Amino acid sequence: MAAKKAQSVERIDDDHRFSAATAILRTLEDGVAQIERDADSLRIEDYLGQAPHDHRKPRTGRSAMLQERLKKNRATQKTAEPGPTTSDLPSIVAAALEVLRGARPPARLNRKAIITQLEGDRDLIYQAIREQTAIVNGIRDELVTAQNMRDREAWLAIQLRKFRALQTVVAIKEEEDDFRKSRAEAGYTWRADILPTTAARPMLILGSERDWDSEISRARRFLEESKTL
Repeated sequence: MAAKKAQSVERIDDDHRFSAATAILRTLEDGVAQIERDADSLRIEDYLGQAPHDHRKPRTGRSAMLQERLKKNRATQKTAEPGPTTSDLPSIVAAALEVLRGARPPARLNRKAIITQLEGDRDLIYQAIREQTAIVNGIRDELVTAQNMRDREAWLAIQLRKFRALQTVVAIKEEEDDFRKSRAEAGYTWRADILPTTAARPMLILGSERDWDSEISRARRFLEESKTL
């Protein structure tokens, strides 16, 4: 018998609240990564500016490695895209998004002052990321619970059909057992090479409905307790 096709459901990412919340979280994560790169670039520039170097010779060792990292940082530099906002954002998240939008102009006094400001911005955005992650997880939990509740009746119907099919298998296993027992009681030994048994292990796991603690009996009690059987 062909299996029934599962009913399609709306993707969790298509939920408006969830997609908006995750977009904000991505903006914060991208923004803090850019701040980390900017601060790293400034520290490298500060180091390379202070380190004595004969410009007639190529840089080697640590300086060469830092120069390569600086080049990579600059190649990936980009302006953070402002994510969608809602009026009920936590204050720390709203403040972090404002920082990423450039509401706080960078200090231009010197490189160290800019690094200090970037580090402060980074710490603020990390707090916002923790707050927004909790929001995203909360929305996800709500959606998962709601979908599970909608699915409960259909899912239990599947479990009932599975139980009925397993009952058939268990009944066949009991028929096998009775068959062998009758031969043994009549004094005959069993020749497995002549009378082989197929799929014996799954049947052993299921057990018998005559046994209160068997797998099939536990399945029955679950369905009875859930008012499915």
